[in-house]
Amino acid sequence: MRALWVVPFALSASLIVACGQQSAPTSGPSQPAAGPVVAQVPADATAIRGEVSIDGQSTLPANLELRLRLLDQSDPSIVPPVVAERVQPAPTALPASYALPYQANAIQADRRYGVEASLLAGGVVLYVSPKPVAFSGAAEPVALNLVRSGITATDAAPADVLKKQFDELENAIGGFRRLSGDRIESAVTIGWDAFANDDDVRFARENVDYGDAGTASFRYAYRDGQPWVVAREQGGVVAYLGWAEDGEVVLNRLGEERGALEADDIEALRDQAARLYTIVKARADRD
Repeated sequence: MRALWVVPFALSASLIVACGQQSAPTSGPSQPAAGPVVAQVPADATAIRGEVSIDGQSTLPANLELRLRLLDQSDPSIVPPVVAERVQPAPTALPASYALPYQANAIQADRRYGVEASLLAGGVVLYVSPKPVAFSGAAEPVALNLVRSGITATDAAPADVLKKQFDELENAIGGFRRLSGDRIESAVTIGWDAFANDDDVRFARENVDYGDAGTASFRYAYRDGQPWVVAREQGGVVAYLGWAEDGEVVLNRLGEERGALEADDIEALRDQAARLYTIVKARADRD
């Protein structure tokens, strides 16, 4: 008879607990633990607002995280400092509205800022802004369109990213069509070779003999018909220059001490790279 009393007692205890703690989730495989509750951003809060979207995708799996960041991009030689950040459960439907609160007094008129978003699963970045979207402190919405990726562009300094991409392109020139030539300009002897794919000239090299003034070698990478990265080696010192799509210099390094080239040198090197591109492009189109 003792076993007949045990079951009713257990059921009664369960009912008492359930009545006293109605909001507590039941354990077991059919009841997964709820995720963290993230407070909503008040409508009157100072915040960057807009929509997050992914081209061709209207739904997302559950349990992803949405990370929003406001970055100070004023110095391209360093990893952009984070001015404001918010991490929250990601939406399951796209496009989705977002709000990133920030301190208004943290925005300075003489600095450059950008907003980025990323979708993470277990700390791994699945989708990310291809580059931060410019933000000036204005109240206009900032649209963030994400692409599939395994790393955010801001996990490294923009200058380091550009240098890495230049090295990768140089390592790949063996698969391109090679052209070569030489010329003499005002007693300066120049020999060059260049590498083109089906679309455009991508990479070129020049060896320049200045006579009594010595020699120098140059390497040029091009994007969309424009100088993208230039490397100059002269007197044992290597200088690197690189430009963003908007024409801003983001890579400017002179030697191991990481000094910087002056404006006149920057303009001269860009003109030199553009001049060789014109020569090579004419040859490539003719051949």
